[in-house]
Amino acid sequence: MNGHRRDDLANDIDKGHPTLSPEADALAAAISRLSTLSERQTLGVELAGRACRVTSGGVWMQEEDRYLGEFDPAVVDDITRFLTKRRDELRARALRLGDAG
Repeated sequence: MNGHRRDDLANDIDKGHPTLSPEADALAAAISRLSTLSERQTLGVELAGRACRVTSGGVWMQEEDRYLGEFDPAVVDDITRFLTKRRDELRARALRLGDAG
C-alpha cells in the first residue's frame, strides 16, 4: 500500500472517505472498532477482494469521492450482507467478553 486512496478500503472508511456505500461504510467502521489489529487488516483484504469483482472498478478507483455502490449496487449489497454478519459476530463476542463498548 502506498498511501493512496483505494489502497486500503478499511483505512479509507476509517478516515471517513466515501468508499462502498453509506450503509456499508458505517458497518465496516463499526467492525474496525470491534476488531483486533489482525482482524482489521483481514477486513481490508476481504473488502478489496470483494470490490475487485466490479466490472467498472477502474472508473471507481479514479472517482475517489464516489461510492462503489453507484457503479455496482449488487456487489455492494453482497458486501453489506457480509459486513452485517461480521459485525453481529463481533458484537456477540464483545458481549460474551463484557466489552460491548
